[in-house]
Amino acid sequence: MKPVISPKDRLLSIDELDRDIVNLSTRINAANYDLLVMVRQFDERAGWLQWGFDNCPDWLASRCDLSMSAAREKVRVAHALKTLPLIATSFSTGPLSYSKVQPLTRVARVDNEDSLLAFALKTTASRVEERCRELRCGTVDSVGEAQRAHSSRSLRVFRNAERGTMTITVELPLETGELLEKALDRARDTTDSTTPDCIDECWSVLQAAALVAIANAYLSGNGEPSVCTSDNYLVTVHVDHSALKNGDGRSSLPLESVKRLCCDGDAIVIVENFALNTATLSKFRFAYITATPKIRSIDAVDRTTASPAIADLELLLSWRSACDPKRTSPDRFRNLLKYRF
Repeated sequence: MKPVISPKDRLLSIDELDRDIVNLSTRINAANYDLLVMVRQFDERAGWLQWGFDNCPDWLASRCDLSMSAAREKVRVAHALKTLPLIATSFSTGPLSYSKVQPLTRVARVDNEDSLLAFALKTTASRVEERCRELRCGTVDSVGEAQRAHSSRSLRVFRNAERGTMTITVELPLETGELLEKALDRARDTTDSTTPDCIDECWSVLQAAALVAIANAYLSGNGEPSVCTSDNYLVTVHVDHSALKNGDGRSSLPLESVKRLCCDGDAIVIVENFALNTATLSKFRFAYITATPKIRSIDAVDRTTASPAIADLELLLSWRSACDPKRTSPDRFRNLLKYRF
């Protein structure tokens, strides 16, 4: 006689597991919303005073066994949801996850909440985070973020005598890190072509070898930047026109960082006009080059759209002119705008 198998002991099919996991995740999202509502009410009533804490994040980290950063975020999100009814409703019913709510509450306002929610519901959490970061960078408030990124630059060295290794940890602003990555990529490609033994090595090993190659070239005095082309150390920055003009739009870097890049090295300014029949400029794209000071401009759509672009691009280049007025005059820029590659 065969033993009777209960439904709980039955091995679920892949489709059933998929359905159960999604349903459970939806219930977890709703439970997370309920938790944040209670946290907000607890904070508004200063319940943490009864437990001898100075603030709600300290109490939450202690009582719920969270890290301080996670506790601060939960308290921040809990209060932000009070003014975002559409996002709060979607979160409370399950379709929206905490991973999406977290970045949304940093940039959502009454005038853009519905569009951000529609975007979040049809895409991944990573894309939501990227979009919200661009929106944060496209505001004048991003100056603080740029300053924090610049001031937090660091390099730490840890020597492990037992293993005979050294670990180097570097923290840089995003645009500087991209420049360093370009240099490593070029050194890696050069190392691959001159050292056949490196062909079968993994990517991380090749990157480490590239860093050593850069150090050797610098110490030996053989590093010749003149033989490099701009493509080897070029960083592209996307900025919305509204962010440049009104401090309200999307930018892949904080506006303060964009200003500094315009003052530092070369800049290829590309105007992308997505409204072909109007004079409205949708976006600027900058290619930041660390070389001899100069500015090149490309009209990415048609030469006839260059004239309406002059006033708006002069707004951008006025940042650079403030650093060195001789480098960018309006007359010189008008002449440069007529040039095409």
